[in-house]
Amino acid sequence: MDDRLASTLSSLKDHVAIPKLTDFVHKYQCFYSFDTPESPLGIFVNLFSFYSYGYNFVKLYYEKTGYRLYLNIRSTRTANIDTPHNDVAVDMEKPTKLGIGVEGGFISSLDKYKISNIYYLVLLPEFLYIPYSSDLPSSIYESMLAIIENKGELQPKSFESWEQQLFVSKHSETLIQLNCIEKIPSSGWKCYKCEMTANLWLNLTDGSILCGRKQFDGSGGNNHAVEHYSVTRSLFFSYL
Repeated sequence: MDDRLASTLSSLKDHVAIPKLTDFVHKYQCFYSFDTPESPLGIFVNLFSFYSYGYNFVKLYYEKTGYRLYLNIRSTRTANIDTPHNDVAVDMEKPTKLGIGVEGGFISSLDKYKISNIYYLVLLPEFLYIPYSSDLPSSIYESMLAIIENKGELQPKSFESWEQQLFVSKHSETLIQLNCIEKIPSSGWKCYKCEMTANLWLNLTDGSILCGRKQFDGSGGNNHAVEHYSVTRSLFFSYL
């Protein structure tokens, strides 16, 4: 780094802040567009406000605020050869548990790919790109490092592993299921009595699909599920 550039960077100490762990760092998507670090020119994170912008918007932010220093993040995604990720592999290992990143659950997208990042310090309005390194002025380097290590607004690590805890309903212990005369279709449901296609309820005992209550304004159903209950006393309905 030449002396003139080093002097310029050192003079911009008021354009730099170091984010704390509790600070909200935006580094995954432009405030005004769909640009992300995986866009061709990456994302530009301001070293003072920690707001991020795509290439077509970062200069507008500079013109409005005067902030000259930005961390440019460029990411590339490659398939993780150690994790099944194609349609065949996923079909061979269908999930058996409602969870992500756990045994028997769905494969986390973070496990399917490897993300490689390249970082630059960008000086506006010249769009001068300077490779990220510890040779930068200490305040700038520490700010960039803290932004890189910050989880950001999406906090992706919180989604690496997730599992839904399931509870057995007490009503299932007394649920009686009769043999259905007709097979319940997977789609195209309608009330067995009036052929309504909205506000439908499935009786878990006999498989009847019936419409719900009629509302005071005439909307809703035609009360056929309620009438079925009054005759059969079947308590168990599931909303479709």
